[in-house]
Amino acid sequence: MAKALTLLSPENDSYPSNPDTSTVLCDTENRDGPFADTDTSTKVALFSGYTCFKDKMLKGELGEGDAKDFWTKCQSHQCRQFLLENIEKSVKSVSQKILSGEAEDQDYETALRYLWGSECLESVIIQEKQEIQWKLQSLEETKERLQKNYKALTDLLGKGK
Repeated sequence: MAKALTLLSPENDSYPSNPDTSTVLCDTENRDGPFADTDTSTKVALFSGYTCFKDKMLKGELGEGDAKDFWTKCQSHQCRQFLLENIEKSVKSVSQKILSGEAEDQDYETALRYLWGSECLESVIIQEKQEIQWKLQSLEETKERLQKNYKALTDLLGKGK
């Protein structure tokens, strides 16, 4: 099934809830924007490349250097900074909606996509595992110390009889 290509303008930075839709942030209104000097066939090739990279990534088939290649192509078409700024704006917008209680389902879904993509939750889990490991080590040391004290008290009782 072919994926639809949805262009998002800065005024419409929400992520479509349809998983069969690929999203590309693009300034379609401003003819002076990052794609102003890019012909349509080049834009289509760039957007198709994004869709291909996205599909590979979701399938776990993204090769070494593929992501860098995509961002290098974006730079060569003078749209890398624009896209990164739009990512930042979108994350901030979704975050503000969720924190203020004004978020809709697609905002929560978008936030989950960002969380998944950023691996922030994985970092928290790793940190929590390290904290648990530290506590286990501390408990083991406390256990050894208590066992020594217990043995010493037992020995004292044995000598006193």
